[in-house]
Amino acid sequence: MNRRYTKEEYLTLHKKIKETVPGVAITTDIIVGFPNETDEDFEETLNVVNHCKYDSAFTFIYSPREGTPAAKMPDAIDMKTKEEIEKYGKATLCFELCPEHMTGKLVKEC
Repeated sequence: MNRRYTKEEYLTLHKKIKETVPGVAITTDIIVGFPNETDEDFEETLNVVNHCKYDSAFTFIYSPREGTPAAKMPDAIDMKTKEEIEKYGKATLCFELCPEHMTGKLVKEC
């Protein structure tokens, strides 16, 4: 996905923000089914989600956008698999995104 940072750099920045800004809410967007995403890649994403304990997350299935490098990549993941991954990811996120600091706050149910 052409990230210009490493996982470790991201986690360091996340930690710094949480320590510096009391009560900060951090959210994320997650693309599932990126061309040639492996099960290991997806599990690593879930590991980061579990570590960061985001306050909210939006997941969606990858779709090619004309003119982007990813649109030219071969995509070996069929739509049924992408839909299953997204469903699993959303179920996992709903479970993991109910941190103890949200207790007593109004949150949308999954």
